[in-house]
Amino acid sequence: MSTEADVLKILQMHVRRNQTPRTSFTALLAFTYKYLEKFGDDNSGLEDLDDNTENILAARLIALEEAGRCSLQYADGKVVGIHYPEYYALLILREYKKIEDRPDHPFPTEDTIGVEIPSDSITPVDVKSDFIDLLSTVSEKKTRVFRLLFPDEIKSLLVTGELVPRRIIEFCVQKIRVYLRSEKNASYVRSKLQPVFRQKEATLQGFLNTTLTTPGDAVSAILLPTELSFLFWTQLSSVIIKELGQKKDKLLEEHSYCQAAYLLGYYNVFFKSNAQKERDTEMTLKTLENTLRKPPYAYTVSQILAFTDNKGVPLSKKVPNDEITRYLQKRIKSPDKESLPDIVNVRAPGNREYFVAREALLPLLLNKIQEASDELSHSYAQAWYAALRQDQKYKMMEDDQAFEAHVDKTTAEQFPLMRGLLRYDLVFLAAKEANLSRDALQNVNRLFDAKKNTLAPLTIILRLDRAHIYSDARLMLPFWQAVPIISTLVKVFKRLFLGIRREKLIDESDDDPGTSEQGERGKVVTSKARITAFKDSVRDVQKQYVGDNRTVDETLAELIERWNNLLDPTAKANLVEDVNSLARDFLRKMRVGTRLVPPDKERIEYLGRKLSDAEVFERIRDKESLQRYLELYMLKVLGK
Repeated sequence: MSTEADVLKILQMHVRRNQTPRTSFTALLAFTYKYLEKFGDDNSGLEDLDDNTENILAARLIALEEAGRCSLQYADGKVVGIHYPEYYALLILREYKKIEDRPDHPFPTEDTIGVEIPSDSITPVDVKSDFIDLLSTVSEKKTRVFRLLFPDEIKSLLVTGELVPRRIIEFCVQKIRVYLRSEKNASYVRSKLQPVFRQKEATLQGFLNTTLTTPGDAVSAILLPTELSFLFWTQLSSVIIKELGQKKDKLLEEHSYCQAAYLLGYYNVFFKSNAQKERDTEMTLKTLENTLRKPPYAYTVSQILAFTDNKGVPLSKKVPNDEITRYLQKRIKSPDKESLPDIVNVRAPGNREYFVAREALLPLLLNKIQEASDELSHSYAQAWYAALRQDQKYKMMEDDQAFEAHVDKTTAEQFPLMRGLLRYDLVFLAAKEANLSRDALQNVNRLFDAKKNTLAPLTIILRLDRAHIYSDARLMLPFWQAVPIISTLVKVFKRLFLGIRREKLIDESDDDPGTSEQGERGKVVTSKARITAFKDSVRDVQKQYVGDNRTVDETLAELIERWNNLLDPTAKANLVEDVNSLARDFLRKMRVGTRLVPPDKERIEYLGRKLSDAEVFERIRDKESLQRYLELYMLKVLGK
């Protein structure tokens, strides 16, 4: 079956013979019949074109028009005319074919191709101002014809877009080769370049010999420049231009030498710049990868795009953001299903996405598990203690399934990164590839349910024993509530004389346990009492920070002067507000105070330390004062 390429070949032959880019469909059809008579028997793929020439020819031409290779004229819905704008490129390519056979043949002009190219079919390019830009975009203009314009009354030349990326370099090197074949020219160049290559005369001679004997290697030196090859071609081009450029009556070959020298000079600069950009990009991406392997080890895309180098310059100013994202996409692809990629893409609850270096994945997970375990065991014990103080019980205190469900929901909200890392395939492959110590191996093995080939339940992974937490909560109760007989008597007296209801098992989703079946008055009294108790507890912790003779605000102001060393008052106030805002958001995220569980000093210190270690505070030098400020400010917020 014939293709568009077959018809394009026929069209090209036809326009070359007629020496015009325009033809009628009738003329092309007649030429196609002759072509098929001559070549049809040798090409079985042309059978459909031979059997139904007119219709198949029209169909292939329409497809070529849709591909942008020609334009058609229609009359009554039929193709009547064809314009093939690439005709001029064919003529130019034919002239470059002559240079391949005869390097001294001049570069093509409209005079040498014998055709005047319409202005709408050619793009003028000033070599000194526009050629570098052309090199950056020419891949999108392969079939376009360009007229390259030179200074110093040097003749212009014609070139097609497909030749510009590399082939013109080869033709230009051939021209320089012809120039250097003259011993007079070679000696002149050597004398001019020797001062530049002082104590490197052998290197200079090597470049000259390469240009004369192995021009392919000379082309490669321009495409992949070194410092010395760049220097050689820059200086050689300059010498030729200075010698011949200002000459009034140039010979035809001297125009060619100048044209080649100018073009090679700009090619040399272009590829040197590209090589430098590639090195800069490589170093920047290496910095990015090194940063990924530093604490906190897990980063979002926005955090990665905000990475800086050792001078504080954002990496995104050195490498475009889309280049960084392409790099990440490449690095998160695993070579096979049996191993992890170099950078692991972790998708966490809440549509969160993190990037973690492979070797950091397992240590990070174990660290996050320990962190969540410590925080949750403490918060559950405090919450259950508060409920028991109010003669209330959560359902999850006595039901393993309810407790597991609550842990699942809580960790998804408060520890999304840990939950994202807790994927069986990630943990399994990370453990398989890691060289673990005996103790570390035991820590990892407990994450798995060996019988089911899955991860163990969250409560086991986090070492959250419901019964043990419940026991800890009861141990914190006053003596009269912890001893069953006494607590029962107290409850009886409360019901008899104060009208307090019986202890009730409530669902863990109730944020204010123990009030759902009371009247409004009882509800308000209980709530106010809990709020008052919470604030009293917070004030007690505040006193441990400020003492009896100072206020919270005075101490906060003093701490600000220690960690905030900005001189501009506005900037200083803005930084304080930013820090305060982060602290408030942190409290909301950690849900501190939402269940009115009063924090102790140890808990506040833990929260302050966790927040002050955040990456956003890395440039604040006095971390100790910052942490103390955050702790006291959080207490101030909780005490309101």
